[in-house]
Amino acid sequence: MSDVVVTVVESNTNVTVTEQDVAVAVTETNVDVSTSTAGIQGATGATGATGATGATGATGASGASGVVSVISPITNSGTSSSAIVGIDQTLLSITTSQVSDFTSGTVTNISGTVTQAQVSGLTTSLAGKASLGAANTFTVGGHIINSEGASVKPLVIRGTATQTANLQEWQSTASGTVTVASMTDSGLLTTQNLSSSAANIGGGASNGVLSVMPSVSGVGISVRAGGTAQTGNLQEWNNSSGVILSRINSSGNFIVPTISSSFNISVTAGNATTVPMTVKGAASQSANLQEWQNSGGTALTVIGPTGQIRTSSISYTDGLTAISLSGGRNIQLGSATASLGGGTVVIGIANASTIPTSNPTGGGILYVDAGALKYRGSSGTITTLGAA
Repeated sequence: MSDVVVTVVESNTNVTVTEQDVAVAVTETNVDVSTSTAGIQGATGATGATGATGATGATGASGASGVVSVISPITNSGTSSSAIVGIDQTLLSITTSQVSDFTSGTVTNISGTVTQAQVSGLTTSLAGKASLGAANTFTVGGHIINSEGASVKPLVIRGTATQTANLQEWQSTASGTVTVASMTDSGLLTTQNLSSSAANIGGGASNGVLSVMPSVSGVGISVRAGGTAQTGNLQEWNNSSGVILSRINSSGNFIVPTISSSFNISVTAGNATTVPMTVKGAASQSANLQEWQNSGGTALTVIGPTGQIRTSSISYTDGLTAISLSGGRNIQLGSATASLGGGTVVIGIANASTIPTSNPTGGGILYVDAGALKYRGSSGTITTLGAA
């Protein structure tokens, strides 16, 4: 048995790499040699053709340029030249401790929806309003409301269609419940008192509690009846116990009740050329211009509609002259039309409408009968003092 010679030749495969950084994986194949009989090895074959050049690798993606990478609740959908940052309000929570040193700037617009649950301490709904519940106090100190223009209202407080509560209230600091002044639902201003030494309306200095200073053509104070059926007084002046001292009733009459003082009404002229009191009748005045009445309402002395004076008696007990006429004035008795014959400082006596028939007591009677001046004494004697 002849020996079998086995020759193993390991061939190398040449690879040409023309692309830089191209990884080539070379797998070494194991050659299994068996002891089985084989023929004589043939001659080495020709070298194989060079392999084709590998394809160029794909260009890598460009890196991000200036885009902020953020996560919820902040998102960014913009680019480096136009960044858009959005905030999801439903995931946003800001407490007061996270906001500090906010001393300037203006919040001009809030878009989206803010729910009640997102505002800490808010107990009422935000639907169509900004509101704080009764348990929450909103304190504003030292703030000024400036108008944005001459035609802009600086502050408007608007009630509901069926408003019943006050539109505003000024309360004492003690408990916050005692109303010092309020603006009612109908717009009326009510106040307990004006306790300052000078509370002025309209400007100007005054020593009074309330000073109203209108324009030259304006009305200082106008009190208008509540309706055509007004029954309450339009104005009242009361003492400290609430007793009416004087009033203007529903018809506009000025009424002064009896007051235990030296004068009920005192009228003092402003200067020597000013008429202290003027009583002016209507164009067709028929009622008396003035009346002095007793406690039962009976007229004792009146000034008639044409200015005549009628009185029940003229008497005095204080030493003053009962009747004194000066300045060339005349006296006419018994007639509204003077018949004085052109005289000055004279007395005109009309004919007696009824001749006296009984004797006077403690004096005499002077009268005119058919133009003759006569006198009847206490004894009944009639004397003609002057012929007709």
